[in-house]
Amino acid sequence: MSIILDHVSYIYEKGTPQEHYALKDINLVIPKGEFIGVIGHTGSGKSTMMQMLNGLIAPTEGMVLFRGQDISDRDFDKKYLRSKVGMVFQYPEYQLFESTVFKDVCFGPGNLGLDQKTVELRAFSALHQMQFPDELFYQSPFDLSGGQKRRAAIAGVLAMDPDFLILDEPTAGLDPKGRDEILELIAGLQKEQGKTILLVSHSMDDVANYVNRILVLNEGKLVLDAQPAEAFSYYKELEKIGLAAPQVTYIMNELQEKGIPVRAGATTLREAKQEILRVFSDNRAKEREPIHDT
Repeated sequence: MSIILDHVSYIYEKGTPQEHYALKDINLVIPKGEFIGVIGHTGSGKSTMMQMLNGLIAPTEGMVLFRGQDISDRDFDKKYLRSKVGMVFQYPEYQLFESTVFKDVCFGPGNLGLDQKTVELRAFSALHQMQFPDELFYQSPFDLSGGQKRRAAIAGVLAMDPDFLILDEPTAGLDPKGRDEILELIAGLQKEQGKTILLVSHSMDDVANYVNRILVLNEGKLVLDAQPAEAFSYYKELEKIGLAAPQVTYIMNELQEKGIPVRAGATTLREAKQEILRVFSDNRAKEREPIHDT
């Protein structure tokens, strides 16, 4: 099961003097099971593309295909699409509205026409997946901390059991501990359940730490689609379009420029540590080599 974008474009205010492309000729295959980072400066087209994936916006040109069917077709079941392609907007806690957390998480699956028992089982499961405290299930969502609200809001989407989960800046506004906890839980969903995760983020370090594929958008165009090591090797080009690389990338390149023979492809602290230890170990081994008289 894949989502395919076939020559997709989106034009804002088409036919007016303000007409402009938000997306331009995007060709993309998103298979099930990947963890994908989506990056680009403000106005690059990220949000527009994400909203197309679950049918909130229809392309002006081209097709978005789900299970081989154009989602813009009149007979296409948008309700089914949105149950399989879940979207968590930035600051999703602003969408909490029920009297208790549990009722709020039940809302999404309840709209799928499921029986009440199944709805409640899904809600319990989703809250546990987000490690939400049992004693707060029946608390008003408005009495929760910021991190708890974020977990509850994500659980509300998970309760619909999507195969694809789109997260638009899911850690915005959280402290470092809360950010790491949320990202670890999301990574667990991808590894343990095989869900496809699309993570929209301005944090290059977060992207490098978790994703296995990066999509870079600029002025509505998909300018790069690569694994993290390759994507961030173009850090100078990324800087030209208002982006950056993880801090580790800059450090490793600086070490290389100073003559230290590290491979500059590391994008995470763990990879950098392993590479630096490798160079250190190689140097120690050379120092221990016996000197032979000639």
